[in-house]
Amino acid sequence: MSAEHETPSGARALLAGAQERQRILELGSSVWAFSALAAAVEGGILDELATPRTPAELSARTGASAALIAAVLDVLVALELVQADGQAFACTPGMLAYTSGRRQDFLRAELRATPLMAAELVARLRAGGAEAHGWCYSDPALLEAWGMRSVELVPVWVERLFPALDG
Repeated sequence: MSAEHETPSGARALLAGAQERQRILELGSSVWAFSALAAAVEGGILDELATPRTPAELSARTGASAALIAAVLDVLVALELVQADGQAFACTPGMLAYTSGRRQDFLRAELRATPLMAAELVARLRAGGAEAHGWCYSDPALLEAWGMRSVELVPVWVERLFPALDG
């Protein structure tokens, strides 16, 4: 039966999952947005956006296609991490902090660790018989990313947490 000829109960059945379907679609969009940022960091695009550059300039500097770079930049503009000025793109002032140095290392680690941990969770559950195992990972890429990611918190611990502890 077509959607035009749905019975009221059929329409209710379709609407029953609409909110959940919308949430799932939004999660998918978030994954793609996260992936665009990860690609921009890993592909060296974000590094180049300390000064305004066009997709063609970025293509010449990184070797990636200008069309793919433009698509990634459109996502980063929508996320308000990059600004467009005509044909040129540059990081927002706040995002500039992540184009070099330790903050870039922390960002790169976060962008690597998150999908690696997600993939590991899916693999464990897909294999069946998975149990919660606490912190028990062996993937070198995941361990390296998580180690770098955790370094970011040490100054906060030293400044705030450790002085508040007894002894």
